[in-house]
Amino acid sequence: MTVGSDLVQVDGGKREAFDMHSVGNKAPAQDSQQDLDASFKTLSNGKLQVTIKRPLDTGDFIDDYVLPVDQPFDIAWAVNTKSSDISKYHSRRGTVRLMISSFIDPESTSDDNTGDDEFVDDSNFD
Repeated sequence: MTVGSDLVQVDGGKREAFDMHSVGNKAPAQDSQQDLDASFKTLSNGKLQVTIKRPLDTGDFIDDYVLPVDQPFDIAWAVNTKSSDISKYHSRRGTVRLMISSFIDPESTSDDNTGDDEFVDDSNFD
């Protein structure tokens, strides 16, 4: 992984999330400033849903990127499907292109995190 990459590391067993950054081909380092808000929910199928929130601009110019609005950007993900031990290397990884929209739909401003109206594609994690 590229040195300095902004990371979120989740320990599903302990239900903790950490604001991290890459230091090369070894375990990531924890940021000195933790800018994440994480919530955890066990779904009816027994899988864990994790919701991570953070400001677009955390003010942490050393370890965090400013997330752009209304323009696409790429993120990478990685998961260990065999263990929730965060010291273990990931078994699956990939990338996805996202765009955060500045448009706010007044009909969908709920912040209840129920996940009932969200599509979660977890087929890659079995």
